[in-house]
Parts: sequence; structure tokens; C-alpha cells
Amino acid sequence: MHRRLFFWLGMTLFVMMLVAGTAGRLLIGGGAPWHAEVAGISQFVGEQFGQVWEQPAERSRLMHSMAENFRVDIVLHDAGGRVLDAHGSCQEPDLISQVARGPAKLGSVSVCVNHRAPPHAAKTFLLVLLTAGTVLWLSAGFFARRFTRPLSRLVDTAREIGEGKLSSRTHLTPREAGEVGVLAEAIDHMAGRIERQLQEHKELLAAVSHEVRTPLARLRVLVELLRENPQGALLDDVEEEVLEIDRLMSELIASSRLDFQQLDPRTLALADLVERARERAGLEEVPMADATERAEVRVDPTLIARALANLLENARRHAGGVERIELDSDGAGGVVVRVLDRGPGFPEAELERAFQAFHRRRGGGLGLGLALVRRIAEAHGGKAWAENRDDGGARLCLALPTSAESKLGTEPLPG
Repeated sequence: MHRRLFFWLGMTLFVMMLVAGTAGRLLIGGGAPWHAEVAGISQFVGEQFGQVWEQPAERSRLMHSMAENFRVDIVLHDAGGRVLDAHGSCQEPDLISQVARGPAKLGSVSVCVNHRAPPHAAKTFLLVLLTAGTVLWLSAGFFARRFTRPLSRLVDTAREIGEGKLSSRTHLTPREAGEVGVLAEAIDHMAGRIERQLQEHKELLAAVSHEVRTPLARLRVLVELLRENPQGALLDDVEEEVLEIDRLMSELIASSRLDFQQLDPRTLALADLVERARERAGLEEVPMADATERAEVRVDPTLIARALANLLENARRHAGGVERIELDSDGAGGVVVRVLDRGPGFPEAELERAFQAFHRRRGGGLGLGLALVRRIAEAHGGKAWAENRDDGGARLCLALPTSAESKLGTEPLPG
């Protein structure tokens, strides 16, 4: 592309130079054809000499004046072709002007231009033309390189990313490379996002694979015990371990759906979603207060169900159980789900880290549950946070925009 741009830009500049020269010649000439100019000069010369033709002294003075002022050779002939007077020699006249008075022909004036171009004029012209062409061509090369260098860097970076070097970046900006810089920024952002997602997936897979070994080891022990002595209690333990593995797999799948923006938005009443999550968690006895007047939200039901289940599971496993569930307006066009637990609350240093991935709390676990809640909330245009209650215990909050304020499905997910 650099060679093609260089060639065509150079040719364009060269053609522009020729066009500009031709246009300048036409403008300087006033647009009149050359033969019209010659005819006008011939008529002027004939008229001037016609006025003094029969006055030899005045005629000679006019001839010498014209010859010296215009640097030409002039020869005067009478009507029969004999030479009357001359200034210089004119064997091959460039201009012959007829001198007449009315219908009578008095004679003629032959003019030869004697200031011919010097012998080296052609070489000088070619040298100037070659110099101008070289300058234009070098300018074309400079601009072609300037235009194509960002594209070359973009191609090299895309090739490196395709080969698996996800840390490669173009480091181009719109200010530096214009529209190419906008594309380069998009590619850099894409590469950074892919690199971050792959790194998170590696960490997640490593953590999940390590975490799954614990329930699998328990299952093997329980299976051996069941073979020796089948008991209902042991079957309950097996079911609990299976549910734990299923929970881990659900979180892994939900995280992957967020990474690849595979959301299926629907408009539903928030109270129905919370009620369904409460029933699935077996917490029908937990009181729920709805102050949203059955406000509707536009969400992916599966992901929101996962987020609500994680909030309830966190309170059950780490904070002594769920005390109450509250639904309220946040005063900014959104609604909030608050899960109040019976635990001692968060240490102040852990409030900000509670929703970070792989942050473990009391009771063990991966620390993925609350981190996944925050990701799901942000994917829906909301947020999630934790706060301590004045009367003891913690309050986990999930805020979502109402269906009227939601932009889900119209904008790309954050991150």
C-alpha cells in the first residue's frame, strides 16, 4: 500500500504541476490565442510605419527605435520588394507586416527576433523540471510514509494479537493518527479486554478446579460409606455436595455469559424475581417488604436469579442466615434489593473488598459469589455494595434501573 500510495500521490502532484503551468500560461496570455496576438502586432507595426512611410528620416528613426526597444532586426521593403532601409539582417522573418494607405500598398516590414534562447536554455529547463519533480516525489514519499505508518503498525499489532501475543498494543491515538487512531484505540481496547478475560478465566478455572476437588473427595467417601451402610442422612450429604458442585458450575457459566455478553433481557416485576429466589433458597419464612409498588426491571432472569441466590447464600453461609429482605426505590430512577443478615457485620477493612473476586470470608469458599453479583449488577447498569447496620449485622445491596431507565440491549456491557 505504501508503494501504491507513493506512486499515485507523486503522479498526482506531477500532473497538478503541469496543469498549474498550463493554467498560468493561459492566464498570463489573457486567454487570447497566439495567432490573434501576432495579427494584432502586425497591424500595429503596419499602422505605425504607414504614418511616416513617405518621410524617410522619420521612417528610419521609427525603425531604429523599434529595433532597439524590442531587440529585433527590421528590414523595410517597398511595394516592388526592394530594400529601402534595414536594422540588422532578417533572412527568415518571424513577422511580416504590410504597410498600406487605403487600397494602395506602400510596402512591407519584416521583423526577426534576435534574442533567441541561449543554447543551454533547454538543459536549464530540464534541470528545473527534474528538480521540481524530485522535490514533489520526495514529498509524496514523505506523506505516503506518514499516512501508511499507522496502518503498518496496526497490521503488525493485529498479527501479533492473532499469534497469541495479547499484550501487544498499537499505542496510537486519534490525535496522532486520525481515523486510524480511532480504530487503533478500539483494537487496543479489544486486546486488553480479551487479555483480561482470558486471565480471569485462567484464575477462575484454576480456583474452581481446586474447589471442586473438595466436594468430589467427600462424595467418594460418602459413596464408600453408603456401600457399607446405606443411610438417609448420608444421602442428604451426597445431595448437598452435588448441589455445591452445581453451584460452582452455575457461577462459572454465569461468568462466561457476562464475558461474552450473552444476555437475554426481559421486563419483569422485581418482586416476582426476589420471591422466586427466596423460594428456591428455601427461605419462605423470611419476611419480605416491597416498597417499590411492583416496579418492573429489564434484566436477564437467569443472571439476576444467580445474583439473588448468591446474596441469600452468602447470608446463610457466612452471616448466620437471612433476617429480612427489603425492596425499595433508590430515589434516582432505580430500585434496590437489600438482604439483611444476622451476622456481626463486616470489619471496616473488608467492606470495600467484600465484592472482590477470590476474597474469602468466614466459612471458606472461593469468594466468587459476591464478585459475580457485582458483575451482574454492572452488566445491567446497576451496582452492588455492602454496608453495616447500626443495630448489628450487614446489609448487602443490589441496585438496578427500572425498565424505563434501563439501556440493556442498546449499549455494550462495561469492561
